Amino acid sequence: MNQPNRQPGADPERLREALLDLDRARSHEQEARLVSEQMVACLRLFTSHHTADVLMPALLGTLRAVLGFSDALVLFPDQGPGLVASFATAPHLVGSRWRGDGLFFRVNPSRPVALFDIAFVPEWRDQPDGVRDEVRSALHIALREPPNPAYLVCCHPQVGFFGRHHLHLASLFGPLTAHALDDLDLRREVERLRATAR
Repeated sequence: MNQPNRQPGADPERLREALLDLDRARSHEQEARLVSEQMVACLRLFTSHHTADVLMPALLGTLRAVLGFSDALVLFPDQGPGLVASFATAPHLVGSRWRGDGLFFRVNPSRPVALFDIAFVPEWRDQPDGVRDEVRSALHIALREPPNPAYLVCCHPQVGFFGRHHLHLASLFGPLTAHALDDLDLRREVERLRATAR
């Protein structure tokens, strides 16, 4: 029986594997490009000299493109030991009050925390229905440590949405966001000194 002539390198299985490898490399390159573009966008925001009311929504929009969250809020110390949402992507999240213990003790700038399902976390169970309604998973990123902490909390309606990849991205973008907060603090201090010098 005659075997069909096969040319070297014409193995269909090898070609399929090469195409899959090429597709994976292309996806990885596209993602790396998106991350790089968003980092540049963040850096441009920092040099724009916007006020907090302009900078924070723009920054959250940039982070949304990378982290894929549905909503996010930025928490700062409140009167006493708690935290309050001073900025958010949705109006119903602004002003929400949070306990500053438990979960927030676990989160630090080098270790963001992804919550598979917020239903099992006391800090989330304490929130009113209006805050929890559209949230099933969350990513908590420490932007600054105590005594003047700040946290970025990213929310998503799908259980288990945030995973290792998001934790990696949070470790890249958390320091940039922290830099934006530090820059805003410095601008406020300069304005305060100018006002008192008059």
